[in-house]
Amino acid sequence: MKKLLWIIFFTGFITQSAKADQLSYLTQAQAELACKLIQGMEELYLFCGCCNETIGELVQVNDVSFQHTGYEDFYQVILTYTNSKQESVSEGIDLAYTWATVDDKIETLGELLDLDHDPCRRLGVGFWD
Repeated sequence: MKKLLWIIFFTGFITQSAKADQLSYLTQAQAELACKLIQGMEELYLFCGCCNETIGELVQVNDVSFQHTGYEDFYQVILTYTNSKQESVSEGIDLAYTWATVDDKIETLGELLDLDHDPCRRLGVGFWD
């Protein structure tokens, strides 16, 4: 019985982990397009709907670039931003869990770039109030 519970737990953990990195590793062309999109934005929302998060964070975009991940031909978008504590942060982002408001609609960057993914939970009106 313990073995069965361990297998169920481990399988669930692996499934959750795999889902939480949907659009982190991109082709070079996808990473370039994402950077061009982000360069025109002043702020983004960071919220992983597949990670049991309940609170997102509104961040101010300072800079964006992309770099090779070191794995095969995959690249990652690197966002430098100012967080809610007024700290400067630079980190790789997942386009499935990075959100923007465009034409009064909140969408993931993956949606704006027409990349296949599942944000799990959608952000709604008033989420950031």
